[in-house]
Amino acid sequence: MATLTGVRKAYGDNVVYASVDFEVERARASRLVGPNGAGKSTLLRMVAGVLPFDRGERTLGTHVAVHYYAQHQLEALTPSLTVLEELERAAPELGQTRLRTILGTFLFSGDAVEKKIAVLSGGEKARVALAKMLVRPAALLCLDERPTTSTTAPRARCSRERSRRFRAQIVSSSPTTAISSIGSRPRSSRSAAGRS
Repeated sequence: MATLTGVRKAYGDNVVYASVDFEVERARASRLVGPNGAGKSTLLRMVAGVLPFDRGERTLGTHVAVHYYAQHQLEALTPSLTVLEELERAAPELGQTRLRTILGTFLFSGDAVEKKIAVLSGGEKARVALAKMLVRPAALLCLDERPTTSTTAPRARCSRERSRRFRAQIVSSSPTTAISSIGSRPRSSRSAAGRS
């Protein structure tokens, strides 16, 4: 579905990946696990195609579109709009009935869709941002669950469950000290963390 081959990424003198091979396989949820600074977000962003790398190759399967979800999606919401208006702006052709159905999937029903973005909690804004992204489905969804992102813990599980209903293949990152670091050469979506 998505493959990185021989990819090098450095920030100045800090070489994060010297030559990484990574594959996202169909029908396999993938999770990158490691402490902050291990390179999870860098790898995820390269897979998503939102971060350029120094050398190597990124290839996608046929007709594979990619969505990348991180903190900046919350900042892109318009505080003066309602939840429903935010989705209408993203996909006006879907109509209110369809958009209300989508929002219901993300736990916004009835009068909740008329709430202003400005009064929502961080978790509610995260659900709106994810719903806004998924009104235009993609085959691959990359979730960057940084400590500052409001989709962590149970909210992240909620978001992933709704993403599965939209049939998106999910690759996510998670901050934890359970594994000391991401390996320098993750060989597949099943071995992206803790191997070298």
